Amino acid sequence: MRLAERFSRLWVSSLCFGASLLCSVPSDATTVYIVSGTSWSVPSDVSTTNSAETIGGGGGGGNSSNGDIGGGGGGGAYSKQSNITGLACSATISVGAAGTHGDPAGAGGDTWFNGASLAASSVGAKGGGGGDSSTNAVGGASASGVGTTKVSGGNGGARGSANGGTGGGGAGGPGGGGFNGGQIEGVGPSGGAGGGGVGSGGAIGNGEPNATDGGAGGTSTTGAGGIGGTSRTPNGGAGTQGSGGGGGYSDGVSAGGTGGAGGNGVEFADGVHGSGGGGGAGGGFGTGTGKIGGNGGLYGGAGGGAGYRSASGGDGGAGIIVVTYTVGSNAGCPSAGGLLLLNTGS
Repeated sequence: MRLAERFSRLWVSSLCFGASLLCSVPSDATTVYIVSGTSWSVPSDVSTTNSAETIGGGGGGGNSSNGDIGGGGGGGAYSKQSNITGLACSATISVGAAGTHGDPAGAGGDTWFNGASLAASSVGAKGGGGGDSSTNAVGGASASGVGTTKVSGGNGGARGSANGGTGGGGAGGPGGGGFNGGQIEGVGPSGGAGGGGVGSGGAIGNGEPNATDGGAGGTSTTGAGGIGGTSRTPNGGAGTQGSGGGGGYSDGVSAGGTGGAGGNGVEFADGVHGSGGGGGAGGGFGTGTGKIGGNGGLYGGAGGGAGYRSASGGDGGAGIIVVTYTVGSNAGCPSAGGLLLLNTGS
């Protein structure tokens, strides 16, 4: 059985964010949030006044090795298609899996609706690349998606010669493309870089050869980024409402903090689903064991990279499918049976 939420007759006028695409959702719409499964039973009341939105899975953050830092993963892309016709009673779907940390880390899975593959679907979005200890991960590319509206996920943060990890990229969403995770500058021990959000990129983790604070996470449309770790509060702060997590602190010797988790997104009509922020990176040192990166937010945020050395990056956030329609008729298909509330979808 699919894991989904269905909410009827949503009143969304108070949830519009500036020029966000959410403002076009009618007040009598039914919205379904699909977070797992391989098929969706199309309800009998689905009309051709509809839309489907997809976010790819976020890539995992790279583990650090004995010779290099861990790079942040890439955020999942976003695609949307309106007025889909010809739906059968059961639509084949794929919800992009979260990329797991590693060296190299796993890429986020592709997400699509109504098709046997991403390329053959009615709408679909590419998952973000996984980070590692040698290259920068790339966010899910809009050009690889299917739909009339497509934006890319943010890249993992650019690498330098300092020891802090780089931040994970934010997912693309209704408000625009995901921003890149924070990069690392300078040389020597350093705090970790912040994760990317939807409203801005993650802040740089400063790489001076002494005690350094972590970089702040990037903001989202409505949420402030997680604060960077300091000597008083070593761990990076978690992001909120789709913003990036803060990078962890490094004292330049052996003490420091982990990267903060990216915030879960809130842009969709129910206010609890949306594009996730990237995880902040862990602090790194010239000797000793580095600190772990933060996990990416739901949905599609990428994991942050680990600080130098021998530490784990964060995991990415899984993808999601959002179907919105006004009540009509899909003749020949069985009734969905009223209100469904099978899972919170978190």
